[in-house]
Amino acid sequence: MHFISLTGVVMFAILGERVFFLWIKSGFNKAAFLEQMRKFIADNNIDGAIAFCKEKKDALSNIIRAGLAQFREGDPEFKDAMDLAALANLPELERRTGYLAMLGNVATLLGLLGTIQGLINAFESVASVDASQKAAALAAGISTAMLTTAYGLVIAIPSLVAFSVIQGRTQKLVEGIEESAATVATFLDRRAQRPS
Repeated sequence: MHFISLTGVVMFAILGERVFFLWIKSGFNKAAFLEQMRKFIADNNIDGAIAFCKEKKDALSNIIRAGLAQFREGDPEFKDAMDLAALANLPELERRTGYLAMLGNVATLLGLLGTIQGLINAFESVASVDASQKAAALAAGISTAMLTTAYGLVIAIPSLVAFSVIQGRTQKLVEGIEESAATVATFLDRRAQRPS
């Protein structure tokens, strides 16, 4: 049961880090961000847009900042810079999330291993006691075995639920970032077609 407890501690540590990163650090108001970018770009204030993105320090801002920097230099390939920045920043959103599913599976298997060990111990103890105590020894061993399974499931179920919720949040963030980056690229394309 100590290994199952250790699995639970690691799972809750990863869960806490992922919740902080995905909901607090990486969260963004897409509409407000895009409106601010639209204003900066419409006013041809690319330096202001870059400064705004530097303040944010999230994946979306890093991606947009890379494109803005290339656009400011007159590089028509600013979308490539955004794509490269996306390749560098988006994996950070998925980092360590897969460990939650793995830890859920490990907790389940450790619970099963504990059950098997408990049943082996129960049958060994039955073999060494007299007939009047066999039922009590067997019941105690089976109880211990089932407790290990239950404890493994107590860790595994929240871990797998957390994995699903975090995967959903990550997917939503990635979709929002991709949509926002495409929108800003459109703003920049329009700006490039207009005379300064």
